[in-house]
Amino acid sequence: MFLRQIEQFPQRAQQYVERWVNDGSPSGFSELHRSSAHTDPYGSNPWFHLDLCEGPADWFRDYGRIPFDMTGTAGPAWILLHPDTTPILSHLSPQVSFRTLETLRVVPTASSRTVQILDSEVSAYVKLHYPGVLGRIRRELPYLKGVSGVEISRELASAIDNSILSEHFAILPEVGVRALQRTSASGPVDIGMLWRAGAPYGKRSGKIVHLWPLFALYSTDRLSPLDPIILDQLIAESSQSPVDYILEKILFPVLESYFQLVLRLGFNVGFNAQNLMVGLTSDFDICSVVLRDLARIEKDLSLRSSLRLSTQFESWPHRCISKEDGEAYQIRHSFAFDFKMTEYIIAPFVALAQENYGIDRETVNGRIRDQLKPLLRQLPDSYFPANGCWYKYDRILLTEGSPFVEVPNPRYR
Repeated sequence: MFLRQIEQFPQRAQQYVERWVNDGSPSGFSELHRSSAHTDPYGSNPWFHLDLCEGPADWFRDYGRIPFDMTGTAGPAWILLHPDTTPILSHLSPQVSFRTLETLRVVPTASSRTVQILDSEVSAYVKLHYPGVLGRIRRELPYLKGVSGVEISRELASAIDNSILSEHFAILPEVGVRALQRTSASGPVDIGMLWRAGAPYGKRSGKIVHLWPLFALYSTDRLSPLDPIILDQLIAESSQSPVDYILEKILFPVLESYFQLVLRLGFNVGFNAQNLMVGLTSDFDICSVVLRDLARIEKDLSLRSSLRLSTQFESWPHRCISKEDGEAYQIRHSFAFDFKMTEYIIAPFVALAQENYGIDRETVNGRIRDQLKPLLRQLPDSYFPANGCWYKYDRILLTEGSPFVEVPNPRYR
């Protein structure tokens, strides 16, 4: 895809790059476990319809606010469902009804269970429960997971307002969760939907015209594979050298954001090229790092306690970690930084610097290490594993737990 095409239709271009300017996860599982053909982000359908589930009011539980008016379409107690989810609920109870919302079109993001609403001025996103594996993990959305996203969103918005986080940092706020909770003959049912705002929230949000997942910068356009990658086009438009652009416009702001979230708020964040986005101005200047999928952020209760921040969360124990977890506590930190940050964020750009521009990898890595040294020194001594190793997932399905693999010699610490 070319920048001039994006310039003409920024909203449609954003939906396009989410789906088709996407090489998939480095794990390799993105191509293997997918949703039904008509809801698949890589598929040819431009949009699909969601299903509506209605039932007794006391079967539904809310946290936050669902800012979507269904008056005239649904009764007071409803939830939106991914079409692949409806069959598993169809025999739940005669008190529950299901139907396809023919008037509501949605387009999948890079994840088929997070969709953007087309038939609305708000352009909001809905993260949906999915009854199985997408990629290499299960994608159910229980109530507490949704609550965690809303809690984290509120705290990040407050930190942005109070200038605790840098001006270039923004979020896609998660504002409300609704879950259908019921005990059935086959076991408990806990199926949620999480409402995500369509516009970034941050000090520079007013400047953002284009909003793309990080992977779109370096991925091949699946429908126009001969087009140059977007990053090459951005660098050609800029006055900076390729290495300066990659480091100063992308990687250094990302690293600063990561360490501010850790050191100022006690959040352990597994950045990846899908949950991390870049916001660009009308003339394609990267002005913001935008984080989404906030429910996946871990609350480091020990670090938050040392920062004199609240350790009470409505979503407890979902994604809460502390020193009481033993060595798993340090392993989670290593996984977020040494694996997610290094392999999913830094590595693709370092590889591109060499492959596309002939820049020696160690030259780039040396500048990254120099940038990281003062940031790493601010972490508590016991933050990472004492054995000098780092931890990752092997290339296996993660449906039966998440076994960590121990690896020597962390690349950047």
